[in-house]
Amino acid sequence: DLVCEKMKEFKPEIGDNVLPSIQNPTLNSPCIKLADKLYEMSKGYKSIFTLSGSDGVEVAIKLAFAYHQNKSKNRKKIVSFDDGYHGATLLTSSCSDVYDDMSCGMKPYQEVIKISRDSINENINWNEVVCIIVETCPHDPINPYNKQVWNKINEIQTNNDVVVIIDDIFMGGGKTGSFFGWDNLPISPDIAVMGKAITGGSFPLSVTLYNDRIDNKLTGINWLHAHTYSFNLSGVICALEYIKILEKNNYIG
Repeated sequence: DLVCEKMKEFKPEIGDNVLPSIQNPTLNSPCIKLADKLYEMSKGYKSIFTLSGSDGVEVAIKLAFAYHQNKSKNRKKIVSFDDGYHGATLLTSSCSDVYDDMSCGMKPYQEVIKISRDSINENINWNEVVCIIVETCPHDPINPYNKQVWNKINEIQTNNDVVVIIDDIFMGGGKTGSFFGWDNLPISPDIAVMGKAITGGSFPLSVTLYNDRIDNKLTGINWLHAHTYSFNLSGVICALEYIKILEKNNYIG
């Protein structure tokens, strides 16, 4: 009900840049407010809002490629874990353990290297790797990654200039006592993706968060990931209210 009432305040037929209204907030106002809130909560990560978790993961991978492209590094490889799930698009399912079930006969992205938690450093030339994508906790939560796995990922991030993407869709949004599931891990991602839970599951919305390391390399390059309507306004409004409820009731630290 609250989201429906808030949506009445906006006039989509009036373009933000053409006829900005003094009396009515612009369509971008809630997005700016949520981005500012997440920046504060995450201590410095900027946001890109999209519609689904798959969409958010695609943004994350493109950001990683843009980072290396601006450094004139011709890297193509993506490393993912063989028990991970990252989405339903061709690229994100290529990084998942369920590709054969979802591909409908299409060929996967050929540059994905799938590894087990026990073979992180085996036969991999990390100088060819754009990013390593890993879930906060794999979708089989009975067997989470231990501290040794995260320490190895941290070493790769530090020593090989590999972008670390944490897929926090499954665990983020307040499920762990923190809004960001990776707060409980011994690593800081360069990029993180959240979805579903950030609106309490009420409206579709995902967010790709990225740190200064990535942001500093986006200047001066042609980087674009967008759709006709890149964010779900009702989802943004819902996320703001959901965070307010979490904080009011001390559900997150």
